[in-house]
Amino acid sequence: VQMRTAAPDFRLFWDNAYAVHTLTLDFPRQVDVLGLAAKAGNPNRPYVFASTSKITFAGGGVSFFGGSLGNIAWYLQYAGKKSIGPDKVNQLRHLRFFGDADGVRLHRLRHQQILAPK
Repeated sequence: VQMRTAAPDFRLFWDNAYAVHTLTLDFPRQVDVLGLAAKAGNPNRPYVFASTSKITFAGGGVSFFGGSLGNIAWYLQYAGKKSIGPDKVNQLRHLRFFGDADGVRLHRLRHQQILAPK
């Protein structure tokens, strides 16, 4: 996020989809790419996104998008024209199923029990 680029509008697409995918108890420490970019003077460089679709159901997960205030404003300017809004019932299902971040990690450990022996 701190490298010099030829294009002033260079963007980093930070796909955090595998943040909790591990077959061990060692969950990787998350990198604060937005904080690092801001500290390096490039707050608008990263677009951060991920979803739970590889944790729950393909195409049925809850996703997120993050970035600087400027990038979020830019995104919202276009997103509202493409969607009537998120599936709030599905969001509630995920909240009730996982509860919190520890619930997501616990669910991944259940996946570990199935996948690790293979």
